[in-house]
Amino acid sequence: MLLSHPKDATLWYALIRRMLLCGLAASVAVGCHVAPAPVTAEAGTDAMLSVDADKEFVTVHWHGPQPEAIKLFALMPHESLAAPPAPIYTGPLEGATLQLLRYSGGRDILFHRFVLTDAQNQPLADALWVTNVTGLTADVNHPMP
Repeated sequence: MLLSHPKDATLWYALIRRMLLCGLAASVAVGCHVAPAPVTAEAGTDAMLSVDADKEFVTVHWHGPQPEAIKLFALMPHESLAAPPAPIYTGPLEGATLQLLRYSGGRDILFHRFVLTDAQNQPLADALWVTNVTGLTADVNHPMP
């Protein structure tokens, strides 16, 4: 009998738990990230927003129809578009990528939600946190104890 004693069950539980945690740690170490879900911007049009971060920049990628003018908001957890702060970018969306300094205006925008809107503050996609942080883990040197 494989689980003849309660101690055997505890050992199996610990082994499975350790395997799951190691698998999760390995996926984080190699840079797995959650892919954002497509959002319908207009009838029949799929649009998607994704946000990457590295040590110096936050890069916003827009996959969808190119609006003429946009506003990009970096919302703190307690903020919403009902009373939006000043946008961190206003202007044309040249190409499909905006690269922003992480430390702009005396704050780190890494932990903000990003909302891309048209000129009238109508969201083009759902608010999204940073979805890819693989650039943050590159070249990390930890001193030996």
